[in-house]
Amino acid sequence: MNRELRTFVASELRATGSDKQPRITGYAATFSGIADLGGFKEKIAPGAFTRTLADNDEVVMLVDRSFGFSVDGPDGETWEQMPDGTALRTLVSVRLFDTSVVTYPAYSNTSAQARNVVAPHVEARMAALNQEAETQTRRVKAQLLLDQIAAEEDAKTLRLRYENLFN
Repeated sequence: MNRELRTFVASELRATGSDKQPRITGYAATFSGIADLGGFKEKIAPGAFTRTLADNDEVVMLVDRSFGFSVDGPDGETWEQMPDGTALRTLVSVRLFDTSVVTYPAYSNTSAQARNVVAPHVEARMAALNQEAETQTRRVKAQLLLDQIAAEEDAKTLRLRYENLFN
């Protein structure tokens, strides 16, 4: 079995599992793009990972490493020549053994997103801090309003005293 590596990036990631056994799940391939690998171009056919998924093969997620696979038999790939003379390889059936979130993907139409995954106790603390900050903001606004009202009342009182003194 010949293993091949491609710089690749997952299109969607989600953190799942538990604190003791975290997992990242999502889409590690899209089937609409063509990667320029220098000497040839490559695309992944829909269904290329069917056997990997059906057999529940263990596929590891790496960071800044590769998209690793082996072609699954002689019918696992096809080759053709594009109109510009470049060879195009289509991966029809492969055994996937790793994927990776990378900085520079081989397949430009892929993407990854980080999702905010926060432990419940941290989320509760953040909510309490946010509520405390909002309460403090409301207190400051209320004090400013009270100061404004007091200033207006002081002005009314001064006007009344002035009128009483000079009328």
